[in-house]
Amino acid sequence: MILAHLAWQEEAAPILAQLRLRERDATSSERVVLDRRPPSDPAVDAALRAWSAASTCRPVGFVVGPIPQDVIDAWCDRRGLDLEAADFLSEALRYVDGVVIERAASKRRVSGAKE
Repeated sequence: MILAHLAWQEEAAPILAQLRLRERDATSSERVVLDRRPPSDPAVDAALRAWSAASTCRPVGFVVGPIPQDVIDAWCDRRGLDLEAADFLSEALRYVDGVVIERAASKRRVSGAKE
């Protein structure tokens, strides 16, 4: 579910930015995209907040690196998560992060092949 939200955010972000910038309502084609927003629940919302905060701390060099485990641990500690919840969130974020990194690498390979 986290990946579905991230994919929707990537697709909807330019539309939402334009709607805010131009202070207008969505067109019918934009509404189709916006209406595809996946359902949410508190656990998914918390995981999305954790991923969003932690992903700003990843090492960046020639390629984007994984979110450091100590960043995830610190996020969990600051919010008082017990060990079981922290382990679950850590595993979920590691999985999501791996998929996001692989997708970014795939996009780079495709754009590199076009040049």
